[in-house]
Amino acid sequence: MFGGTFSRTFRSGSTEHPTPRDLIRGLLNKLFASESKEWVHFEATDPSHWLEIANGGDSLMVKLSFPFAQSIEEVFQESGVTVPAAWPRTAYRQRGWWSAGNLQFMAPRDDLEQVVAFSEEVFQRLFRVGGDEPIKGWLAG
Repeated sequence: MFGGTFSRTFRSGSTEHPTPRDLIRGLLNKLFASESKEWVHFEATDPSHWLEIANGGDSLMVKLSFPFAQSIEEVFQESGVTVPAAWPRTAYRQRGWWSAGNLQFMAPRDDLEQVVAFSEEVFQRLFRVGGDEPIKGWLAG
């Protein structure tokens, strides 16, 4: 998801967004209120660890980097990350020798709190972002 215009960068650990969960929820609310932005991008200090959420009207497209050599099942089982059963996997590109892979799901917009919790879990458990390590995010479209 490249191109378009970008908002300023927001960070967790700020007074506006003290925790990663606050940042994720806050930027998703800004996304829903915006008529010009189509998606939000979050990343850890390591820019190969990112997650994007696109507004698809009644659904949200959740896309995350997958820089792992193991299978999806192995990585998720080892990290303890659980994808809700109601979210179909819509795309997957395995890590290659030149680039990281990515993984994509569709989530109902009504599952907003579950999307927020899943996103936080991805950063904490899958990407191993520590509790006091900030993540950053911005709106784009």
